[in-house]
Amino acid sequence: MKKGYFEGWYFKQQAEEHMLAVIFGRNRDKSGREGCFIQILTEKEAYRIDYPIQAFFKEERYFYVRIGKNYVTCDNLYLDIEQKEIEQKDIKIKGCLHYGKFTQLSYPIMGPFEHLPDMECHHGILSMRHAVRGSIRINGRKLSFAPGIGYAEKDSGCSFPKSYIWTQCNTGTEVMDGAETGENVSIVSAVAVIPYHGIRFTGTITVIGYQGKLYRMATYLGTKVLCQTSHLVVLVQGTYLLVIRFLEGDGLPLSAPQRGDMQRTVEEVLQGRVEYTFCIKGRELFRVVSRQASVEIAVHKASDTL
Repeated sequence: MKKGYFEGWYFKQQAEEHMLAVIFGRNRDKSGREGCFIQILTEKEAYRIDYPIQAFFKEERYFYVRIGKNYVTCDNLYLDIEQKEIEQKDIKIKGCLHYGKFTQLSYPIMGPFEHLPDMECHHGILSMRHAVRGSIRINGRKLSFAPGIGYAEKDSGCSFPKSYIWTQCNTGTEVMDGAETGENVSIVSAVAVIPYHGIRFTGTITVIGYQGKLYRMATYLGTKVLCQTSHLVVLVQGTYLLVIRFLEGDGLPLSAPQRGDMQRTVEEVLQGRVEYTFCIKGRELFRVVSRQASVEIAVHKASDTL
C-alpha cells in the first residue's frame, strides 16, 4: 500500500424510522503509519472505532472486508463492537443485516478518469439500490430494517477533495424478493474541485435511477455545472437538467482522509431534506422532496460556493 493512502467502503441503509451508515476503512499516512477503522452514523449519533492494521483483511474477488469481528460482503453486514470510553462514552454495537441483489452500473462511474494515474480520489458505486433486512443494536437502541433500502460505494486514493458537494437519496420501498411498490427514485451526485498535475477543474459524477432506467451525467459526458452553492446545484448535459435544492438537515462529524491521514473532519447530514428535479427535453420527469437524503458539503475557504 502506498504512503499517503486510504480506502473505504460506505454502506447506507434506511427504513421508515431509522437510518444507518457504516464505513469500513484503512489508511496509511505519509510517515508510513497504518491503521483501520469503522465509522458509524445514525440520524443523531456518530462514532469512530479504531483498530490496529492487523485487524484488517479483504478479499476483492468475492468482496469481503473484515475488521476485527466485523465484516461486510455483497450479502451481509455484521457488527460486533464493544469498547469502553470512546470520547468519554462506552459503545456497544451488535447485529446483522442481509442484502438483496445489488444494482450495479454497466461501467465505472468515473468513466475514463478511472484509469488516470495519480488521481487524488477514485470513486466507485457498488450498488445504487438494494433491499435490506435485519437489525442493529447501538447502545441498547434497536434499529430495525424490515424491509429497508440500501446504497453502497467505495473511495480510495490519498485525499478527499478540498471542496466538494455530495448527495445521495433513495425513495420508495423495496422488499427482499426484488418487488417494488411506489414511485422509486435513486440518485447519487457529486461536484468537486479536482487537482491533477498542476491544473484544477470542477468535475461532476451523477447517476439517476427512475422507473428501471439509469441516467448518467458526468464531466466526461459533457455535463456543465451551472450553479453550485451550499443550497443549490444545477447540472445540464444535452437534454438533461438536474436541479438539487438542499433544504434542511443537521450534520454529524465524519473523519475524512488528507494525504492518508484521517484527521480531517467533515460533516455529513445522514437524514436531510432535499428536493431533486430531473427534466429531459424541457419536460419534468420527476420532482421529489425526500426527508431521508444524505448530504456532505465541504469547502476549502469560508465561502458559500466551491
